[in-house]
Amino acid sequence: MPNKIITSSRRLLSLAQVVDLSATRVDPKSLPASPFIGLEHIEPRKMRLKSIGSSEAVTGSVYRFQPGDVLYGRMRPNLAKVFQPDFEGVCSTEIFVLRSKPSMDQDLLPFILMTRSFTTFATAAATGDRPRVRFQDLVRFEVTLPELDEQRRMIATLRQGWTDLLAAQDLLDDLPKAVAAYRAEVLASAFRGQLTAGWRESHPSPESADLWTARIAAMRSNGGNDEAPTSARRPPYRSDGAGASSDVNLPRHWCKRPLGYLFDIQVGSTPSRRDQSYWNGNIPWVSSGEIKFNRIQETRERITESGLAGSSTKLHPPGTVLVAMIGEGRTRGQAAILDIAAANSQNSAAILIPAAEILPEYVFYFLESNYEETRKLGAGNSQRALNKARVAGIFIPMAPTPEASEIVNEIEKRLDLLAGVLQRVALAADEASELGAAFLENALSGNIEVISPLLADLTSNVAPELPAVPREPRKNNESSSMADGRKPNEFRSKKSPSSQSGSSRNLGDLLLDAGGELTPEKLFELSDFGVEEVENFYLALRREIRAGAIEETRLDASRVVLRHGYSQ
Repeated sequence: MPNKIITSSRRLLSLAQVVDLSATRVDPKSLPASPFIGLEHIEPRKMRLKSIGSSEAVTGSVYRFQPGDVLYGRMRPNLAKVFQPDFEGVCSTEIFVLRSKPSMDQDLLPFILMTRSFTTFATAAATGDRPRVRFQDLVRFEVTLPELDEQRRMIATLRQGWTDLLAAQDLLDDLPKAVAAYRAEVLASAFRGQLTAGWRESHPSPESADLWTARIAAMRSNGGNDEAPTSARRPPYRSDGAGASSDVNLPRHWCKRPLGYLFDIQVGSTPSRRDQSYWNGNIPWVSSGEIKFNRIQETRERITESGLAGSSTKLHPPGTVLVAMIGEGRTRGQAAILDIAAANSQNSAAILIPAAEILPEYVFYFLESNYEETRKLGAGNSQRALNKARVAGIFIPMAPTPEASEIVNEIEKRLDLLAGVLQRVALAADEASELGAAFLENALSGNIEVISPLLADLTSNVAPELPAVPREPRKNNESSSMADGRKPNEFRSKKSPSSQSGSSRNLGDLLLDAGGELTPEKLFELSDFGVEEVENFYLALRREIRAGAIEETRLDASRVVLRHGYSQ
């Protein structure tokens, strides 16, 4: 039967015969400062908590649970939100509190609920716009159970295999963060001149910074044409302006100049949507939402020749760099390179770059490295925004043209390696998920399988050693940090789950001593984990989050804050 887990036992039973529902409703005010578990606190498909709440912040009735009870999220059962607490507390009424009857060991139940066959069954039984499954439908699921002594042997195997599976999945989940940190470090090193320090020694620049930047500026208003009239070529910024060549931290023959001094910057517009003749033509038109540190080869919308002529937007050539100027989310400050000729909206600025003098990728990668600083330039009460003047006023470290090309080459060699790492991580994550699903079904059917070697093989060669990134020398009594706030660390191959060392460091106490609230990066800096132990730090952090000693709150897509939470 498709909805059964076939085991080696002799008894075919429905869950109704082996599981009871504990539905003790209580007023959370009667249990002050008790741990509270809502659906948002249970990590999907992982059988663990990602954070924990307090009954003091809850209104309305809740269910009470005891140590060893099994909690199952009844809403959207496809997410497989299952957790078995070893502490007493209360939970949302969207969570079933389940207890096994004498014929089934309580510790076997969560693994049954985590199987793919059970999840498929529960998902099919759920109804409503926000799909919920009823207890009476859930317990129609059938399972063939062995005797209790065999159940206990199965539980030992299941626990060890699940621990190994989570370690492998955590390792794979953390790799993209390490990739992002390495990428940020590469870009920061590139625009400090460190990435090409060796190349520069054997390729001295024949020109001063003032000469070659002035030449670029002279071409700015005519798309690289030296014959532009003098009035059209006049830059709006003085070449000796504040923050320019006086930057002593830059290599010789480098300088800083505002983007508006070097390049022509234009803001687009949106043709009237009331005039249908302006839209659905052949001219690509870029909205700010399409600018996401990418290359644009096609657009969601197109305008006509009439739309181009009837608005102030212009058709920009391939190689133009666009900067999004509007958006409180991640959009504002992001950049893109046009691979096609396209117009743009008034919510983005177009930076026209003379390709004969500088690669567009040089400006694009700088804007990526400068993203957080660019976002700070936004102004406005209701919606922070950039404008043409603020984009034009961004200072860019400029290397001589040959070195700028070498910088782009060095960056892209490393980014190509990172793309390969991310591809392998995605494939390995899918394979780990399949291994886990097969492991649960096989173990519950009595087929003992040691999953650890398979997971170790899967994760051992995902991330190769990458080229070291030159770093800025540390000043006395000052620790350097990468662009994302972490301590600098070479991107390292991750260890397999079986080789990861544990740690007895109590991060919750450290967080409490620091005032009770920090970012993960600041907590790492305060901990005694070394720079080569970033992965071990995050594994330790997850353990304390699961235990309730630390509560993790996501402020937005990129920011997380840690708070000292319930401690048993």
